[in-house]
Amino acid sequence: MHLELYNKISKKEWDVVLVQEPHVMPLGNIRTPNGYIAVTLADRHKDGAPMIRVVTWVSSELAMRSWKIMNIPGTNDITAIQMTGAYGQLTIINIYNDCMQSRNLCTIHKFIHESQAETLSNPDDHLIWAGDFNRHHPMWDDELDNRLFTPRALEDAGKLIKILADLNLKMALPKGQPTLEHLVTKKYSCPDNFWCTEEVYDLVICCKVDLTLRPPGTDHFPIATYIDLPQECITPKMSYNFRVVDWEDFQEDLAIWLLEIPPPQPLRMEHQFQEAAADLMAVIQDTICTRVPENKPCPFSKRWWNNDLSWQRTDLKKLSHTAYKFRALPDHISHTELQNARNTYGEAILQAKHQHWEDFLKSTAEQDLWMANWYHKEPTGDRGKSRIPTLKVTCDGRNGLTQEVNTNNGKTKVLAQIFFPKKPDLS
Repeated sequence: MHLELYNKISKKEWDVVLVQEPHVMPLGNIRTPNGYIAVTLADRHKDGAPMIRVVTWVSSELAMRSWKIMNIPGTNDITAIQMTGAYGQLTIINIYNDCMQSRNLCTIHKFIHESQAETLSNPDDHLIWAGDFNRHHPMWDDELDNRLFTPRALEDAGKLIKILADLNLKMALPKGQPTLEHLVTKKYSCPDNFWCTEEVYDLVICCKVDLTLRPPGTDHFPIATYIDLPQECITPKMSYNFRVVDWEDFQEDLAIWLLEIPPPQPLRMEHQFQEAAADLMAVIQDTICTRVPENKPCPFSKRWWNNDLSWQRTDLKKLSHTAYKFRALPDHISHTELQNARNTYGEAILQAKHQHWEDFLKSTAEQDLWMANWYHKEPTGDRGKSRIPTLKVTCDGRNGLTQEVNTNNGKTKVLAQIFFPKKPDLS
């Protein structure tokens, strides 16, 4: 499931992705799609930390200064980020709530009230609360499905409704759209949901269950939400692929370009040094532009993805729509066809990954042995983009009060002061 999911997600289409119950590797990391930054709790690797059950992926094309991570201590079932723009502030909370308790709901409620000055103090402050709530109520489930509405279920849902009313949140997902198909009973329900403040609700273009995003081996239907909140984006810098350079041709071109600048001579003045350095850098850059090809990143997170998998995915999307259309007829042939196609697709993903690895090992040259060994070991990270988190610095002369630094310029100054302190006065 996770292999298919993180090869499907594209930063060109999705700014933020909220995932519940992701696949966690033995070292506690979660594989992340290309071009995304993974947001999990900072203390997830501590001894005795609970299992990670949520992760938020933020596109690397969003300006780093336009969002920050908000840490909610004491749980690995909740992540929160806050985005800033011309619209004000938008806090997005991703939650996995256990079926047996409401502790995480109370944790979020308490967090929002304690940080109200930072989250909901101004008219331009907005809130989104989405994820797997594991609660059933006629307000969002099919009101005719009485099996879901036991006294215990209604009591637990009542706690959630009370919190939502206190925060003035509205449900953006239309009522009656099932978000889960039980793998055994084939019954539908709506444990997942999307809640937001009034201002965000008016800007929601579309909030619906998207069958095309459902990975194989899962029982949940992803919720696709499009909101008219323009974000500040960055233009990625062009990079070069130095691994495929013909260095003999590169040196020949470089030698020709070097003839265009003044010959080597003693540099006695500072301006002579600066001019010589600028000329040399210009020659090197011109040669790179001429002889080094640009990088063409793979559209998927892994190179083992092939066209056959893309075709199977397309066929699976069509079958998913057909089966969902006939969901009221459990004996319809489309359900069997969908199940068989999902099983075949899942096996094809594993087989493609395994075959690519075997082909790589067979074609490995002597200089690639270290790379093969590195691939073989369990990765130490999640392969996501790196991001310097919000820094906290102590304000001088303010009784030890701390100040958060979230802008790129502010982080640069703080790190420069720490790693490159001023020379002490020895007079």
